[in-house]
Amino acid sequence: MARKAKPGAGAKKRASGTHLPVEELVALQQSLDSGGPLDLSLVLRFLGVSLGSPDSSPGGKAATTSLKRLIPDPGKHRQKGLWAKDAVALAHLGPDPAEMQRGDLAVPVGLVNLGSTCYANAVLQTLYAIPPFRQALYAARPPLSQDPVVAQLRELFACMEWGRRDPLDPGPLVAALQLDHAVQQDGQEFMKLFLGLLEARFQAQNPLDALLRHLFRGESGYETRCCRCGRASASSGRREGYYELAVPVSGFQTLPESLTSLLAPETLSGSNSLACEYCGTKTEAERQLRLASTPPLLCISLQRFVFDYRKMDRVKINEALACPLTLDFASILSPDQGAAGGECPRYTLAALMLHKGSAARAGHYVAHVNHSMFSSQYPAGSSAWWRFDDTAVSALASGPRASSDHGSALALQAANAKLPPEVAAGSIASCTAYQLLYRREDAVLPSVALSEAAEAWIDSRKAEAAAEGEASLKTYVQAKTDLLQRRGERQAAIQRLLKAADPVPESDAGCFVNVAWLRRFCDAEPGSEAAERDGEERREGDASSATNSLLCGHGSLDPEHVASGARLVSSEAFGLLCDLAGPCRRLGPADICRVCLGARLQGIAAQADAATQREWWVQQASDALARADGEGAEASGRGEEDASSVYVSRAWLSGYVTKRGRFSLHVRLSTGGGLGTEPFSGVLCPHGLLLPERQTGSRRSRRVAVPEPLWARLADDWMRAWKERETPGEGEDGSPPALPPPPACFTPECQQCLAESKSLAAASRVASQQRQPARSVLACLTEHPPPLREVAVGEALALVPAAFMHAWRAWVKGKESEPPSLAEAMEACLEETCLEEAAGLPETSNARPQEADLVTEIGSAERGLAVEPPKVVVRRGKFFVPAPAKGTVGDPGFELLSLENWQQLANFHDLPEHLSRGFNVTLQRGLSEATHVNNAETLAEASPVGQSEGVEWVANPPVSQAAVQRRRERHEAALLSYEAAEISARLVPAEEGPRSDDDIDAAAVRASKRTRRDRVVLTLASTTTLQVLRGHVYQALGVHPGNAQFYLGSRRLQGFPDETLASMRIFPGSCLKVVDTGEHAADDLTSLIPASAHTSKKEEGAGFGGTVLASS
Repeated sequence: MARKAKPGAGAKKRASGTHLPVEELVALQQSLDSGGPLDLSLVLRFLGVSLGSPDSSPGGKAATTSLKRLIPDPGKHRQKGLWAKDAVALAHLGPDPAEMQRGDLAVPVGLVNLGSTCYANAVLQTLYAIPPFRQALYAARPPLSQDPVVAQLRELFACMEWGRRDPLDPGPLVAALQLDHAVQQDGQEFMKLFLGLLEARFQAQNPLDALLRHLFRGESGYETRCCRCGRASASSGRREGYYELAVPVSGFQTLPESLTSLLAPETLSGSNSLACEYCGTKTEAERQLRLASTPPLLCISLQRFVFDYRKMDRVKINEALACPLTLDFASILSPDQGAAGGECPRYTLAALMLHKGSAARAGHYVAHVNHSMFSSQYPAGSSAWWRFDDTAVSALASGPRASSDHGSALALQAANAKLPPEVAAGSIASCTAYQLLYRREDAVLPSVALSEAAEAWIDSRKAEAAAEGEASLKTYVQAKTDLLQRRGERQAAIQRLLKAADPVPESDAGCFVNVAWLRRFCDAEPGSEAAERDGEERREGDASSATNSLLCGHGSLDPEHVASGARLVSSEAFGLLCDLAGPCRRLGPADICRVCLGARLQGIAAQADAATQREWWVQQASDALARADGEGAEASGRGEEDASSVYVSRAWLSGYVTKRGRFSLHVRLSTGGGLGTEPFSGVLCPHGLLLPERQTGSRRSRRVAVPEPLWARLADDWMRAWKERETPGEGEDGSPPALPPPPACFTPECQQCLAESKSLAAASRVASQQRQPARSVLACLTEHPPPLREVAVGEALALVPAAFMHAWRAWVKGKESEPPSLAEAMEACLEETCLEEAAGLPETSNARPQEADLVTEIGSAERGLAVEPPKVVVRRGKFFVPAPAKGTVGDPGFELLSLENWQQLANFHDLPEHLSRGFNVTLQRGLSEATHVNNAETLAEASPVGQSEGVEWVANPPVSQAAVQRRRERHEAALLSYEAAEISARLVPAEEGPRSDDDIDAAAVRASKRTRRDRVVLTLASTTTLQVLRGHVYQALGVHPGNAQFYLGSRRLQGFPDETLASMRIFPGSCLKVVDTGEHAADDLTSLIPASAHTSKKEEGAGFGGTVLASS
């Protein structure tokens, strides 16, 4: 039977899991057993319920359910719910009409981008600015005015002209056109198809049928003239209509140059020769496009999107093209080419559509429109340019030339585009202009007269727009007032409720309420779904979740819920709660279930008994450790214990005592075998026998003898902890491990392990004896050299492979069992080479006398050094050699030794004769640059070294540069073959620019908070393509692909997407710099998604297929 420890003097023993003394628990159990009345105050204290202030609970449980925390402190707010700021609640009413009110009707309105409909917004803003076009829509009569597309376009333009809302939603028109919001389309193609659709619709009604032709249509034809007879072909007089002129961009600097090339004659020869009907044979001819007439509004499309046969895909040409504000055809057409009987018209730029982005299948469209070119309300010669970027509308006071939408010099450099050398004052150099709209200066725009019905419709729309704005504003103000009033009333009611709920008066028994429900109720908005649902549940009576969730299976108040999720409130507060939420069942302390209360008491008693027993077993384990420590090593852990005792691991048993009878199995602790071997770690050998104490190498025994009953308890607790562990071990199937039989006391030790231990000890003594001469003779070489070693000009030194010195020092200090071979290390630094190559000379006959002596000294040497001597740095006029870094991958190079130390090292290793001389070097000054093996390198803080002060190593045997290069290539090839290496990328702003790694100062190298936030480490293989690398960086750093320029040091990575990291010479551990040029807006997400991500190859060529535009 477990014994109980005596409590301290004057203290009352408290049972585990409760705040009551054992005597009061016994009294409570006796009251339950007798069936008499219960002491409710004792019951509430047993359950941890505070009867006074919530902060005065002895156990602190009431503090966690304090009603003060149900609402924020005065002046504080929450993110959502009843106690959020008024602005959060008002957001559910939608946008404030006052904020969307259009103050000045003269200011154009913006259009909402529904996803990828910026191209449609740019075209609609351009067409709206043409008054004859708008007036034609207003003049439409049924059934044309009832056509879905015409009706929605008519309604949209009316709202844009007289409406009071800004911005407007073009959704109804987009739906009528059946456009896909998520698909980016071509702006030029949309405008052409949209005008074609409207022209087809207008054909059914006079006088709208000819309006679009009179505005946008011109006539042109090809003239083919025979070079032999000089006559034009019969088909040369044929004329065809055109609605736009498509001109090339690549290779041209100005728009007039591009137009001139479009209208320039071309020669037809060879297979393309003309079959002249006058000469009766095929002859050479000239073919030329002639403009028979030009329209009042001339559309010019710039061919920025072309097909790249190398990439087999469409690409965008980002070259800048100078577009004149005034386009004079006199400089473009020859006198006999002038349109309209030889006249050369002059045009003024009226609108531009810009495509921002470097991708052909993605980007963003912006429109610049001059409203003064179409409206008579502006004074003659004035300019009213506006910039339309979806909902953002701004005035261009200085005209379109001052806008940054045309691309900066940095953007052009990023796109490898050419900037025109000189841009005239009356031109715009733009690398984003995609479509231009010019108005002819001498043309009068045709218009359609409005009928009385159309005038009446316009008046009604103006009145409706004004009334609609006032009505929406009035409705919003009323809804806002009502919402704020209801919120204020509900907040006041909740505050009264919580104020009355706490504390409960002594004369009041109080009522229990579910705290989780009360928290939701106090935070619910007035009229919200949660509040209404909670109120409806309460009106059902006993089904209310406010108190029904506190009931047990016997239909009474569950003491478990009272102790964990209920709160005792005053009767006054419960009445206020019923007034707010409806009738609720009243549950007080007298309603606590006696059956469940008795079960809880029994559970606490069982826990107390288990805790007492565990403490007793912990004491037994502690006594076993104390006995083992008292006996010491006198009997190798064998004491006065009887033969029934068994051995367990000291560390395992100590952990049991430290954790007071518990085992922790969060991770695998055993070094060999499964979890079952942990109790016998350091006790059993690999053969399953008792491990000899001598093998542990510790004076303190690693095994402890415990009685058999204690071992049975420890094994049960260990198995229970194994089953309850958080993470199963690797390769386990979930079944408990099988514990081997514990070794009994007086079990003989393993003789095989004992013999191995003696053998290892003997080998250790032999190795120590081998190291002793090296420690005594070469004591000066056992420590690593200083970071910088000073060398003098003319000083003779010896080169020793640094990798050998690192391994030799580890062997001397006992970290390695076998000594390294100096001969093998030196042989690895030599390679076969020709005599001239070994001397570093192109030809012996051309060598200077000093170099010829060197060649003579080499004699018949046929091998040279394949590793360069260490670099020399200069500090304050003195020469230093840095020490080779430990753990360097590949060739760490050489370490410098004095000739005396080298001779001692060579004698100790008994080198062969051809290596006994070693690798000797001498630092010399003033040799020609042609024979420099390794010029001095100047540090940032060092004084510069002039050409006359140049120094170099003269080596014997000499350094073979060809061998060094071959060795470096093999080393680089090995480094560039990796499967999972870390490559980091760091995002830097454009003003920092690409810099070499040597230019980064120490402050930049230290990882600041910004650097860590703008840095990503990727695990890649050498076969990873550049395209995949860029994709990872785009996603991790959030940089726009059109803005990202990749640099490795000062070298820009401009390879093809399918090039690998190995071909780009990106080594493991490289840090790439990603320069953000800022050319594209960060929210221009359409270009982040490749076309293949949302469009198949078949859909890519479909364009506007499946829409109303395709049927036109």
